[in-house]
Amino acid sequence: MDKGDKIMRQIFKKLFVLTVKVLVLGCLIGLLIGNTMVSGYMASTLGTLSNKIEIYEQQRNELLVEVAHSIADLADYTLENDRSQNEISKIILNKVIDNTIKVDNIRKEQITVEEDFEVVKSNVEEKLKVVESNVDKIAEVQKKYEGVLKNIKTIDIENIDDIKGANVLIYNITANTFGSGTHIKINEKSYILTCAHLVKNQGDELWADVYSLELVRLDVKRDLALYAIDCGDLIPYLEVSDVAPKEGSEVLVIGNPDLIDDMITDGIVAKMDKGYYIVTNKIYFGSSGGAVLYKGKIVGVVTKFRVMFTPPMITNCAEATNLASIQELIRSIK
Repeated sequence: MDKGDKIMRQIFKKLFVLTVKVLVLGCLIGLLIGNTMVSGYMASTLGTLSNKIEIYEQQRNELLVEVAHSIADLADYTLENDRSQNEISKIILNKVIDNTIKVDNIRKEQITVEEDFEVVKSNVEEKLKVVESNVDKIAEVQKKYEGVLKNIKTIDIENIDDIKGANVLIYNITANTFGSGTHIKINEKSYILTCAHLVKNQGDELWADVYSLELVRLDVKRDLALYAIDCGDLIPYLEVSDVAPKEGSEVLVIGNPDLIDDMITDGIVAKMDKGYYIVTNKIYFGSSGGAVLYKGKIVGVVTKFRVMFTPPMITNCAEATNLASIQELIRSIK
C-alpha cells in the first residue's frame, strides 16, 4: 500500500465518524423540538447540544481543510511520482536510443566488412585468373623445353667405383713429395701410370698406397712415367682408350689434390696442341699424375696447372699429356 492510499483511507474514516455524530445530534434536536412539554432542563440541554453542533461543525470545517491539504499533498506526491516515472522513462528511453545507435553502428560496420569482403573476393578472383593463365603458359614452356631437358648431359658414369679404386696416392719417400697415379694393365700385368716430375732421380723410392713401385719407363720430355706394381687384383684398373677426345669433348680428371683422396672434377678439352691438351677441369698441387678420362677411359695424364690472373680475376686450368704420348710410352711394353 503506497502513501496516497493511506492518506485517503484516514480521510474517509474521519468523515464517517463525524457524519454519524451529526446525525445523532440531529435526531435528538428533533425530539426536543417536537415535545412542547420540554422542561427547562431540556432547553438547557438543547443549548448545550447546539454548542456541540457548532463545535462539530467547526471540527468538520477543520477536517475539510485537512482533507484539502491532504488532497494537495496527494497531488504533490502524485506529481513527484509522475516526475520519478518520467525520469525512469527518460533513462529507459536514453538507453533504448543508445542501444539503437550501437545497433546502427554495428550494422554500418557489417556493411563495411561486407563491402571489403566483396572487394577482396573480386581481387582474389582476378589473381586466380592471372595464376591460371600463368599455369597454362608454364605448361606450354615446359612442353617446349622437354626435349631440351632430356638432352642435358651429366657426368654420371657407370664405372665410377673403378675410377676411384684405380686412382692411387703416390708418395716419393726420397724427395718427400706427393702426387697421383692410375692402375692400368698391360698384357695382364699391373702398372701405375703417372707423371715424370714426381721423380727427382731414377733411384728415388716411390710407393702407391701400401705398395712399393719399380720404375719401368721414364719420359721426361713428355712428363710421363710408368711403374710396375705387384697388387694382383686387389686394386681396380682402368683401360687406356683407343679413341682420342676432340676440342669441346667432355672429360673428367681424378686425383688427390692437397691430399684429398679421389677428387673428381669435370670440364672440357679447351685446346689441343702438339703432345698435350688444355682442359678446363679444376686441379691443385697433388693432382699431378692423375688421369684424364674420356667416356670412362684414360686419354691423358695431368702434368701441370696454368694460372690466369688479372686482378681481381683469377682462374686456372690443367695441362695434360695427350693420348698419343701415352700410347707411345706403353707400346713397347711386353
